[in-house]
Amino acid sequence: MKKFLLLFVLVLGAISLSNGQNLIYSQRSSDDCLVLPKYLSAENKTTPYTYRADGSSVIYTLFNENFEIDREFTIQTNVQPEGYQIWERNENREWEIVDQWESNPLSIQVEEAIYYNYDNGLNLEDQYLYMTQNLFNNDDKYEVFRYITEPIIDTTILEYDASGEIHKYRIDKDNEIKGMEIISEEGAIIATLSISAVPDRWEVWIINDKKYLFASEVYIDERYYNYIYSLDSETGAVQQVANTASAMKVFPTLASTSDVVTVETAASDDVRRLVISNMAGQVVSVQPVPAGEVSMRIDTRRLRRGVYNFTLESNGKVVDNGKLVIK
Repeated sequence: MKKFLLLFVLVLGAISLSNGQNLIYSQRSSDDCLVLPKYLSAENKTTPYTYRADGSSVIYTLFNENFEIDREFTIQTNVQPEGYQIWERNENREWEIVDQWESNPLSIQVEEAIYYNYDNGLNLEDQYLYMTQNLFNNDDKYEVFRYITEPIIDTTILEYDASGEIHKYRIDKDNEIKGMEIISEEGAIIATLSISAVPDRWEVWIINDKKYLFASEVYIDERYYNYIYSLDSETGAVQQVANTASAMKVFPTLASTSDVVTVETAASDDVRRLVISNMAGQVVSVQPVPAGEVSMRIDTRRLRRGVYNFTLESNGKVVDNGKLVIK
């Protein structure tokens, strides 16, 4: 994972240099320092910040333009430590731990996103966003992606003794993803996203002045799915507009007007039709699908930038659906 690293954190002092400049330094230089760009700030101000895990919470430290601490806030998480314990009876037939390992899974406490503005060609692939300020609403509070999790505990018997009693067993502790929350720095839940696995990555898209959140390659039941959510910072609404959890596969999901998009679906003995419509509900293309056909190619040169719905119709009924984003 690429990150934009700067060697500064808590300002502990300054060393005067020969040219009169000051060198700001810190003892906590192992923390990653990131920058929230001003166009993602409600105050139109670039903000350097760090984040670090502290048990079941994540602490965000914000700095001013002089790299002095401006303020801090803490996000509480419900993620339990992951790991295992192996228990074994000793010579006195008492249970004792003979091996164990435990880790605090920061990767599912708070999440990052990559910013892509397809309107002006700007992207921040090397700058992960661990917080935003004007993406989900227009107040002056910062927002963080936080997973909703439930602890999972599995017990496995490893050995039996000569009498048939359990001699050694293992306990595994893990977390199951139940969803994603957008939470403010004060702990208020702004929105809840239905998602049951950790995506390969989250992306923020700006397309035709509209904001989207994209969850890429969510692995569920031996298949990969993509999710797209529309964001309205004026009303605070977050709405799922795409979920490829269907028989239809559209690839690439994110395409340009020079790409040829392939649509795959289950075979049918019926003659069907593929209807492409924009987010306003206007039909922009209708393509016949012969009986037995399972793969179709879509020419995107006539499509403008935006999000499009694909619906597969048979005998007047929608039997499958998908989504496409033209950048």
